[in-house]
Amino acid sequence: TLVGEAQNTEGALAAGQSVIGWVPTGAVAEHTIVPTDAVLRNEMGTIVYVARAQEEGPAQAIPMNISVLFELPGRVVVAGSGLRAGDQVVVEGKERLYPTAPIIPMLVDGEGLAAGGAVGADEAAGDD
Repeated sequence: TLVGEAQNTEGALAAGQSVIGWVPTGAVAEHTIVPTDAVLRNEMGTIVYVARAQEEGPAQAIPMNISVLFELPGRVVVAGSGLRAGDQVVVEGKERLYPTAPIIPMLVDGEGLAAGGAVGADEAAGDD
């Protein structure tokens, strides 16, 4: 438990109210962030499926093992070899996929991709 004081000039907090916060304990570092909906936990471990383009035919769903470092609202900060900033990760329909399954990425709601589609992984500083 950490107890502290906060300026409440806008009156957003009530007296005695609890809050949850993150306290950095290490050096600032670059981390990969993916949507929470992209993370799948199954018998292969904790993975995300990445859409990889092929020379011929549709893209393939490639599973990437990841470690969840911490979670943010709607996003997950992850570490994993092979996962790069800008990769398209599957956010809907991932439960039905298998390694190298053919997929056709489709943009949904201007943000994520569905039905075997993908959304880009972002790289951000670890000071979120």
